[in-house]
Amino acid sequence: MVARTVALVTINQVCATELGRRLRPRRTVVVHNCPPRWTPPTPPADLIRRATGIPAEAPIVLCHGGFRANRGLEETAAAMTEPGLERAHLVFLGYGGSVLEPIVAGFADPGRIHLLPAVPPDDVLAWVAGADVDVMVLLPVELNHIVSTPNKLFESIAAGVPVVSSDFQARRSIIIGDPDGPLGAVCAPDDPVAIAAALRSILDLDAAGRADLRRRCLAAAHDRWNWETESSRLVELYASLEGDASGSPASV
Repeated sequence: MVARTVALVTINQVCATELGRRLRPRRTVVVHNCPPRWTPPTPPADLIRRATGIPAEAPIVLCHGGFRANRGLEETAAAMTEPGLERAHLVFLGYGGSVLEPIVAGFADPGRIHLLPAVPPDDVLAWVAGADVDVMVLLPVELNHIVSTPNKLFESIAAGVPVVSSDFQARRSIIIGDPDGPLGAVCAPDDPVAIAAALRSILDLDAAGRADLRRRCLAAAHDRWNWETESSRLVELYASLEGDASGSPASV
């Protein structure tokens, strides 16, 4: 299929490199799965606290999206029992709740773990914005996990929420390699102690430090990680196909 196309579109540079090595496409265009630019409302909607009753002084650790095996859900719950996170609440927001039922049932402090249903796509950022940190620690069980930059990564940054994620190359370059400073922390996804340390590195910041980190995430989303910027590459690609003089139908 790739041999018959004029271009291959993929989601990040790590995928582009791997697909280039395997398939040797004529042209590769990287388009990250970013949401449009978004600005949190003033005052904040605080939808998570309103839905769960979590106290205003308790930090919220969010895990949102689709819940399936090998997504670090058990490891994330175990991390929440580590020293220094006794006040924090863990919130799962998304679909596939049957995977979470034994995790929630077995959690040592049931008042600190919450399961919320999925919300409409247009509402996701408003909900995510109510968290203090968004955790996404896929396990390195397959190449697809290792090279992924999931939608939830960019949704979190767009909402101004710092990220704790698996220490994979594609994610590290975004989270740690941002030119204005880190947008969160990365860690070994299969180690609850490492996940807890990454969470504490964000939650233990003073008020000014947390505010600056959120400001940095929003700035990165508005400057770089947004659909307005990413979609322009698709527009350029499609425009270039109009000038294809080969005389054969073009495929992307």
